[in-house]
Amino acid sequence: MPVKKGFFFLAVLLVGWLVFPSAEAETEVDLGGPGDHPKLRGSWIYRLFSTSKPNPEKPTQLTITKERFGAELSWAADLKAVGYNIYVSTDGQKYRRLNRQPITEKKLILRSLVKGKPYFFALTSIGEEGYESEKTIQPFTLK
Repeated sequence: MPVKKGFFFLAVLLVGWLVFPSAEAETEVDLGGPGDHPKLRGSWIYRLFSTSKPNPEKPTQLTITKERFGAELSWAADLKAVGYNIYVSTDGQKYRRLNRQPITEKKLILRSLVKGKPYFFALTSIGEEGYESEKTIQPFTLK
């Protein structure tokens, strides 16, 4: 009998894991497609079989201009994006995110950059479901 109780427990756990949304899902988006079920929205299985494109478009027109003691990053707004993430790297390989919360503006001023040091700035768009786009990368050296 212990085998059957253990199997039943695992089956219930697996069904709960597949059906109920994951803890990371904060928003619900009604795609209204066939087979759409409210309990599946936000779960990994829903995202796996969803026909919508989860990633927003890559940001465009990222420009960096010299400011006093730093640089100003600006970009073209994407109407589908709910925010943006800014990353920085000094080697072009390992990027570190600068903002804690998504940026909703179309520009950002960075201070305390070191003169002559090469920087690589990357910008990503964040969609309604929290997906992040590919990075748009722009090198910059403060002179």
